[in-house]
Amino acid sequence: MKHTIEDERTRGLKRQVWGEAYLLTAALLLVSLFWKTYGLGLPVTACLTELVVLLVGVVYLAVRSTLVSYEFVDPSKAGRRLRALAVVAISAVVAVANAVRNWNTYGDRYTGLLDGHFLAVPVVTFLACGALLSLAFFALGRASSAGQKRLERQMKDEDE
Repeated sequence: MKHTIEDERTRGLKRQVWGEAYLLTAALLLVSLFWKTYGLGLPVTACLTELVVLLVGVVYLAVRSTLVSYEFVDPSKAGRRLRALAVVAISAVVAVANAVRNWNTYGDRYTGLLDGHFLAVPVVTFLACGALLSLAFFALGRASSAGQKRLERQMKDEDE
């Protein structure tokens, strides 16, 4: 079965729309999670619905993208730089938020902002978050490249 250029454009547009819809949903879930945790002061257990929906959505998107051979992670040099910047930025935001929460909870036990025990919390949080995000991006990149190779094999078999 031969695909026309119009079919490819339609598929690309559908992928873009679904991707943007997913990103908007994920952003709203993260805002809800942030507001419940920091704004209302609820424990993380009160946000399990958002966490489960977000986790299931990410797993579904990764698996689905791999199966349809959609390039989920940009393999170019600029894409790698953008991922590295995203890992650092997200890790920094999480580390700062954790440090603020730690200070609000245990601030009376520290001698000041430059207390070694206090500074250890954001440093460890930053490193752990960076490692987990790097691992996640690595796994997504591998899955994406495996899907691309599968698509190339299918197209080669179709042409023969």
